[in-house]
This record gives sequence, C-alpha cells and structure tokens, in this order.
Amino acid sequence: MSAPVVPTVETVALVGGRLCLDFVNSANWLEGTACDERLTSIHELLAWGRRLGLLDEAGRRALAGKAEASPAAAARALAEVIALRESLWRLFGAVVENDPAGRSEALGALNAALRRKAGCALQETREGFALEPGGDLSSWLVRPVAYAALELLTSPRLGRLRRCPGHRCGWMFLDESPNGRRRWCSMATCGNRRKAQRHYAASKKAASEERRR
Repeated sequence: MSAPVVPTVETVALVGGRLCLDFVNSANWLEGTACDERLTSIHELLAWGRRLGLLDEAGRRALAGKAEASPAAAARALAEVIALRESLWRLFGAVVENDPAGRSEALGALNAALRRKAGCALQETREGFALEPGGDLSSWLVRPVAYAALELLTSPRLGRLRRCPGHRCGWMFLDESPNGRRRWCSMATCGNRRKAQRHYAASKKAASEERRR
C-alpha cells in the first residue's frame, strides 16, 4: 500500500475557523507530537503566511532574502515558530479537556515564546492591507496568531472548540454546526476514513461469521 499523500502548505485544508487554529493545524498530531509536518523550512513558512494573507508578495520576498542571507537566523525563527505552535496546540487541548494544570503549563510556555517577539505594524499595499514584516523572520506571524488566540480564548465561542479524534490528526476547529455535534475536522478526510474502517470491520466480521456456518 502506498503512503498517504501529505498536503503541502499550499493545499492543506483550512478548517479551523480561526487563524490560530489553522496555524496549529499546519501539522498533524499523534499522541501529542507533531507529525506530517508542512512547515519544513522558512520558505514553506513564508508561503503559508502568504496564503493566509499575513504577508503580501513583496513582504514574502523581502523575508526570503533575509533568510537566504542568514541561514542561522532562519533556522532559529523556524524553531521558534514550531515551539510556539506546540505550546498553542497544548493550550487549546487543555481547554478542550478542561485540564487546568495542563492549561497553566501550556500558557507559561506560550507566554515565554510571545515575550521574545517584537511587534509589527500594518501597511497599505496595492492589494489592500498587510502586516509589515517587522525586524525579524517571524514577528509577522506571532503577533496576529497571538491576537487571534486571545480573541478566541475570551470569546463565548470557546465552548465550541473541538479536537478531531482522527488517527494522525488532532486538528483543532470551532464547531459552528447548528446542533454543536460536529466531531471531525472534515467528513471528507477523517470522517470518511472512520466510516471506511467501520465498513471494513463489519464486512470482515460478516465474512468470518459466514465461514463458521
């Protein structure tokens, strides 16, 4: 059986419902560890930011140039972003699980990452408005993600935060369904896989029972 195709930053589904949730969904999660990584380089990170509208093309190119000129700084920036994402995923997971201790621990790690980052500003471009990249390679991401997380964590919609139970998924999303019973990140992926697994198990059981007759 061939290995499943892992979507790229250009094709991965954006199903979180908030920027901060789509950010933590830039990887899949297996037993609390990121897997199926999309942000494999600073250039993939910049492409993701461009797709989400956090950077305009001029900003992306400028930061790509900085990354090329300083590979060590680029590696540090990517590592900081990955650490921030893990802390944010753990914080949201603790909220879903109603785990005060886990929430406090994750919040401490998240704040340590946020305090290291400089601010950034809005700028007007030919395409509208975008964030001015700032002085380093990751401030353009950290600030809006932090604001999006704050908005969600203080919103009455927080009770609709869910984590997909699919194998090698763990994606976070807001359940905006009318009855509040959405379970999967997407029926087209994890939902259908679960249905297929149940169908296979039922077929196998029926065949086994038929052989015993």
